[in-house]
Amino acid sequence: MEAAEKEVVAYDCRFLCTIFVPKGGEGMDGAAQSMIVLTPAELWAGILAICGGISCIAGAIVWIYKGIKAMRSPNQKQDKRLAELEARVARHDELLANDKRHFEILEEGNRVNQRCMLALLSHDIDGNEVEGLKTAKDELQKFLINR
Repeated sequence: MEAAEKEVVAYDCRFLCTIFVPKGGEGMDGAAQSMIVLTPAELWAGILAICGGISCIAGAIVWIYKGIKAMRSPNQKQDKRLAELEARVARHDELLANDKRHFEILEEGNRVNQRCMLALLSHDIDGNEVEGLKTAKDELQKFLINR
C-alpha cells in the first residue's frame, strides 16, 4: 500500500496542468491519446516564454514604426515648409499685381499731365492753340473722373 501512496503523492505534485495530445493518425476517441503533465514551474516557464515572445514582437514592431516615422519626418517637414513658402509666394504675387496696376494708373496720369503741359506750352508760344487746350482739358477731366 505504501508504494501506491507514494505514486499518488508524486501525481499530486504534478497535477496543475494535464494536456491530452492525439497520437498519429487516430481519432479523438480518447483511447489513442497520450497525456502530458506539467509542473507549476514548467507551466510558469511556458507562460513567461510566451509573454517574452510577445514582448519581443511588440518591441520589433515599435522599432519598425519608429524607423518608418523617422524616414517620413523629413518629407513631412519639407512638405509643411513648401506649403508655407507657396502661400508666401502667392501673397507676394497678389501684392506685385496690385503694385503693377498702381504703376499703370500712375503712368497713364503722367501721360495725361504731359499732354496738358505740352498744350499749355504750345498756347504760350503761339497764343492760338485753343483747340489743343480744350482737348487736353477734356483728357485730364476724363482721367480724373475715371480714376
